[in-house]
Amino acid sequence: LDSSAADRISSAHTELRRRLGRSARRVPLPPTSGCGQLLARPFADRIAVHAVDQPGMYDMGGGARLRLPTGDPLTGEPLLVVLDVDGDRRRGTIHLAAAVTVDELRSHVPDLLSTEVVSAVVDGIVRTSESLLTGGLVLQRRNVPGEPAELVRAVLAHVVAAGLSVLPWSPAALRDRARLHHAHVLRPDVWPAVDDHLLLAELDKWLGDELRRHPVSRLADIDTGRALLSLAARLGGRPALDALFPLDVHLPSGNPRKVRYELGEPPRLAAALRDLYGSRAGPSVGAGRVPVVLELLSPAGRPVAITDDLARFWTLGYPAVRSEMRGRYPKHHWPQDPTEPPPRRSP
Repeated sequence: LDSSAADRISSAHTELRRRLGRSARRVPLPPTSGCGQLLARPFADRIAVHAVDQPGMYDMGGGARLRLPTGDPLTGEPLLVVLDVDGDRRRGTIHLAAAVTVDELRSHVPDLLSTEVVSAVVDGIVRTSESLLTGGLVLQRRNVPGEPAELVRAVLAHVVAAGLSVLPWSPAALRDRARLHHAHVLRPDVWPAVDDHLLLAELDKWLGDELRRHPVSRLADIDTGRALLSLAARLGGRPALDALFPLDVHLPSGNPRKVRYELGEPPRLAAALRDLYGSRAGPSVGAGRVPVVLELLSPAGRPVAITDDLARFWTLGYPAVRSEMRGRYPKHHWPQDPTEPPPRRSP
């Protein structure tokens, strides 16, 4: 098709419509006329894609969005070659166009088409899409299976752009990160740092390796805690961390209590005051170098004191607490010297 001749025809058509008036009856090209495939090459920059979010609207390259007149028989056609537009050429009304299909474009003008495969995270889902384009205009997009390496790269790029908060941080993962942080503070020459800057800088090392070993299709399926602990693999991993910063400690009463670990906070646990009777010093972690903050509770489970120095509390704080507790809970044992082992209960 001679493009200059097509331009002259389009110009003549426009002039004729001007002379006849805008109300002149419009005769659209039938969708199955085959004209679209002939017009696609000379008018490649006028190919338009149906905007699925707005019936009757068509997107063109360069950000133009045009509309078909109400009731136009071309409404809903996936692709058009637009020849004439009323008004603003970026926001006007299509007056003359021909339908064309992707198969016709593939058959008649394959050199105008290109394919782009992109893996990305969309709404928490790891997807790979294949797009058919002409110029910068997407004509068709479909989901396709992604290459494992590309899917990993897509997740890592998403985390770098959006931040670590997009990962699923379960309570266990947050606890393990805090424990790793405490280990690093205790032995910075041995244990890795786990601050945001370091984790993002070494994202491929810990998260990338996790995704290569355990591929996922959703961000929610990532085991962030397991991925983090891979940073400590050469040190013995979870068993080594458990030994240094255990999840539970046994109190003088023999009762185990869970230690709470939070990033930026000292380890702490809640326990009944009577569970500490017979001890001169409170529990510690980190090979005995990190005292655990104690939240001491009344028989009703209410906090009566918070301390990281049990010996000091026994001397300065306990007498007043004992006096109050004896009045409120007279049936409970409130020894004058709490460092002495409590009497054994009769079997």
